[in-house]
Amino acid sequence: MTAAFNLGHTRGPWLGGTVTDAEFGFRGDSVGGASMTVLALVPAFFSLPLHRGQSAPSCPAASANSTADVAGPRPAGADAAEKS
Repeated sequence: MTAAFNLGHTRGPWLGGTVTDAEFGFRGDSVGGASMTVLALVPAFFSLPLHRGQSAPSCPAASANSTADVAGPRPAGADAAEKS
């Protein structure tokens, strides 16, 4: 993950400088940035089917039993009140 951020932080300014130096002007920076975004979204789009079968990472706050751990002990009779 960190490598992807490092790559984006180095390639973005490089592309912007290259486009500006190539005499496309500052308008070319917008086109370069948009093309860089499209190039980043293409592999993300094609990797979606690989991740759809996986469940979300477990989070203790998301489980049903963790509310007692987070909120403290439940009052007596709380389970009976929920069932009625």
